[in-house]
Amino acid sequence: MNHLIFQQGISLAFPILIIYIINKLFRKSFKSIDKEIINILMLIYTTALSYFIWFQPVAVLDQQPYNFTLFSTIVFYYNHIKMDYLSLNNIIINLLGNLLITTPIGIWFSYKGFSKKLALPLALVIPVLFELGQFILHQLNYATRIVDIDDWLLNSLGILLAYWLAQSIKTKHN
Repeated sequence: MNHLIFQQGISLAFPILIIYIINKLFRKSFKSIDKEIINILMLIYTTALSYFIWFQPVAVLDQQPYNFTLFSTIVFYYNHIKMDYLSLNNIIINLLGNLLITTPIGIWFSYKGFSKKLALPLALVIPVLFELGQFILHQLNYATRIVDIDDWLLNSLGILLAYWLAQSIKTKHN
């Protein structure tokens, strides 16, 4: 199922890529090939991520599920591991997935030379936009996804850890 979701998200990127390339040709603003490849990969990732968190078809529920209690989902999973109620595999996929899904953003911030002063607030705001988008799409009766502060936390940490790691690698090689 997740493979199909990713494949559909990638297929949505192609029209966007065509527009990007036409725009670059029209404006004659191609950068070096490696920079363009990085930008194109980020465009594909962003499109696939948007589809994954916002536009994949899911049921619309009467009420919006939400969690505004920090660490509530994480504690819930921990307690269910102890009781052997939920599959450890599902828990790891959910928690680690929320952390890893945003790592390309942190790497891209480093690649683009964002300062720590810019990367930190962006790492905090971008996942808020993910959750806000999920809330808005529910209000529009398009899809119901859980708005969860723990998702925000893990997504933010994913961006920041990837940024820090990429900056560390960059510093070592310079």
